Amino acid sequence: MNKQLTKTKKIALSGVISALALVIMALSSFLSVASYSLAALAGVVLILLVIEAGNRYAVAAYFIVSVLSILLLPDKETAVLFILFMGFYPILKALFEKISNIFIEYAAKFALFNLAVVLFYWVVTKLLNIEFMDTGIFKMSLPILLIFANLVFGLYDYALTKIISLYLNNLRPRFYKRFL
Repeated sequence: MNKQLTKTKKIALSGVISALALVIMALSSFLSVASYSLAALAGVVLILLVIEAGNRYAVAAYFIVSVLSILLLPDKETAVLFILFMGFYPILKALFEKISNIFIEYAAKFALFNLAVVLFYWVVTKLLNIEFMDTGIFKMSLPILLIFANLVFGLYDYALTKIISLYLNNLRPRFYKRFL
């Protein structure tokens, strides 16, 4: 599909995707148990912009959603998670996958993820004063939680690859036929 979007259509698509990502994250106010999942889903919709409009428009949407989520959403934890990782990782994924050595590619992905986890924990506990369970058992289990978080990230990265493939092979032709 070689059909190129005009600049106007790219801007309009960016606005729609940004609004959709913000609405998805706003659901965390009602579904607080799904706040991490909703931040991830809000990031996933940015993949459409990467594919259809390019990284520049996706990065602009990421910044818009980040600022609006901090200003408008009551659930700051979801907003911080989106800002520190879930919002920009789908944009960077394609750049990571251009690395020819698969070991370096995955080392870079997991290093970024672990840096984001540590930064997220610091921002949420120190800047936003949101208390996690600070009991002795919780602090001792942090390494185990980090291991499981890395496993979940591996599944998330794999799922993103499958979602991108599904979009490119099945949904994109229908999208173009109906909307463009």
